[in-house]
Amino acid sequence: MTWLLRLSSALETTSRWPSFLRATAGYLFSVLMSCSLILAGCVAFLNVRSIDGIIRLYFYAFTQVFLYSIPVFVICFISSEYYKIRNIGFFFFFGAANGILMSYLLFQRARHVFETPYNSSDFLFSILPVVGCIFGLLSASVYWLVSGRFAGSTRDGELPDPLDRKIY
Repeated sequence: MTWLLRLSSALETTSRWPSFLRATAGYLFSVLMSCSLILAGCVAFLNVRSIDGIIRLYFYAFTQVFLYSIPVFVICFISSEYYKIRNIGFFFFFGAANGILMSYLLFQRARHVFETPYNSSDFLFSILPVVGCIFGLLSASVYWLVSGRFAGSTRDGELPDPLDRKIY
């Protein structure tokens, strides 16, 4: 349990980072986590056993996830920082939507690469939304832990008074 307290106190330091740096760190951590889940699934279901194949698969998944999920991330980042949204449900919504979108995009890119019994279109289109949603929710929780719970905070980590915002 002490490791959890240490992790929480280490992540508290990101509240004092500039918002772009904090969001970039959260984005990288969430992409790394989702690529690790993709790699675990591929090793379990595909016949990838060599270290070289695992490393290539991880870098392939990382570049695809990193590039394809940038538009959803930018929308989530801008809206959460501008409106100071820290609710985890907001990030879960964007994470689930991104996970479902990513699962279909990665399937379209990789369906001809691997030939397994699990590679039929019927099987993959029936399971991909569920798997993508779960991966997206886990990725969103990592992003919220690192960056999202401090959305809209100032440099000292505190939210400004919402009544100070002038609306013309």
